[in-house]
Amino acid sequence: LQDRHENKYSSKIRYMKAYVREHYAQEISLNDLAEELGMNAIYLSQLFKREMGIAFSQYVTRVRIENAMELLKQGKYKVYEVSELVGYQTVQYFSKVFKKETGKNPKDFEKRGE
Repeated sequence: LQDRHENKYSSKIRYMKAYVREHYAQEISLNDLAEELGMNAIYLSQLFKREMGIAFSQYVTRVRIENAMELLKQGKYKVYEVSELVGYQTVQYFSKVFKKETGKNPKDFEKRGE
């Protein structure tokens, strides 16, 4: 099912999605990806938005926050550790983005000691 769903995207977009899923903890630059793919960054950005329905930066944020939620639920890491693990420079910015994306604070997702 996942493969069939992925086939609706062009090879460039599938590559970008896979790259983000693999490298979400690092700084991700649309310009670097465009250069790697031999494409114009503006065109690549438009292509991503057209196929995915969201901007590339929104996709990166979504992947980071989804991974952050999983890490927080595990209960192994503190919020500041998770923020670093998913690619944010400061815990304050991470918390702000997390709240905007989920409607909750990162602490709300922390697994309580059981």
